[in-house]
Amino acid sequence: AMTCCWRAPQQPPAAAPNAGVLCFTTSGTTSKPKFVLHDQRTLLAHGDAIARAYGYSDDACVLASAPFCGAFGFATLAGGLAAGVPVACEPVFDAAGAARAVKRHRVTHTYANNEALVGMMQAAAGPDDFSSARLFGFASFTPALDNLLDLARDARVPLTGLYGSSELIALVAAQPRTPAEGDTAARYLPGGTLIYPEPAARARDPATGQILPHGESGEIEILSPSLMLGYLDNPEATAAACTEDGYFKTGDLGYTLSPRQFVFQTRMGDSLRLAGFLVNPVEIEQVVESLPGVRACQVVGAMKQGKTVPYAFVLLHDGAQPDPAGWTAACKAAMAGFKVPAGFSALQAFPSVESANSVKIQKHRLREMAEAMLAASS
Repeated sequence: AMTCCWRAPQQPPAAAPNAGVLCFTTSGTTSKPKFVLHDQRTLLAHGDAIARAYGYSDDACVLASAPFCGAFGFATLAGGLAAGVPVACEPVFDAAGAARAVKRHRVTHTYANNEALVGMMQAAAGPDDFSSARLFGFASFTPALDNLLDLARDARVPLTGLYGSSELIALVAAQPRTPAEGDTAARYLPGGTLIYPEPAARARDPATGQILPHGESGEIEILSPSLMLGYLDNPEATAAACTEDGYFKTGDLGYTLSPRQFVFQTRMGDSLRLAGFLVNPVEIEQVVESLPGVRACQVVGAMKQGKTVPYAFVLLHDGAQPDPAGWTAACKAAMAGFKVPAGFSALQAFPSVESANSVKIQKHRLREMAEAMLAASS
């Protein structure tokens, strides 16, 4: 006779709370891509912090617009799961589908890049489609070719600027909506007040290494419990990522408004050292984008005769013709001479790379193109 013996399956050993469980990838727009390793305790705690900081009540509903494999999408999901509120999502983001989902599911919170939010609001069928909105956060990855703030005002959508990274996890900061949370004048700027009660932000002068007073631009450094375990199999990069006192060196240019609130300006690698001054290229881009025929602009620093000069790449409105001489004259009248672009080139599109969060412009490719143009003209 055959006998059969059933054994209960062996219980797998419990993982340590700080076991590495998830990797995000950096986009590689300014350096080689890296794997960013996080442990489960940090990820769970970050979900809880998001739910508290962004005000998830029992009737909240979160719309996920970014893929869950990236820090932006994962943080959106983690906050909803931590609070036990519904998270609406589609296999692939579609602006019209997202707008319908906001109305159908009475979405209260969503976080997306500026282009996605613009697309959603343009796709809305009626003025009351977003009446359930309590907070829509935006991360500005690429130039806004449409006026996000005007659309949000018309749709009565409460907007605020965000900040995050793979290393600190997304949604680690949001600009304040009330004076109790910080300076509300910065509400529509990227950056924010850190969502943890004790963390700190500071800006360091990259030339002198000195910590800067509030309002002065330098490299943003952040102390936060959401910090990664490290870069996977890359101890050298991990060691170089933090200061001796534990602050993460973000590689971002910005300035602080308080020990917990800051404004993001651009990636440090995209900032310009012109005539001894640290310049945010957005200052120049905004002037160029106001010129006749120009739809969008990207400014990079390029070497010319041993010094860094700004160079502008532009996208034109349909039917417009390039006017480098006129643009140069207009820039000279509007800004300091060392900020005036040394040249202009019109492109059909900016070179870009698609990440889990958005399409990001490859500034390093623009720099190479600018230096080739300057070398050819000298």
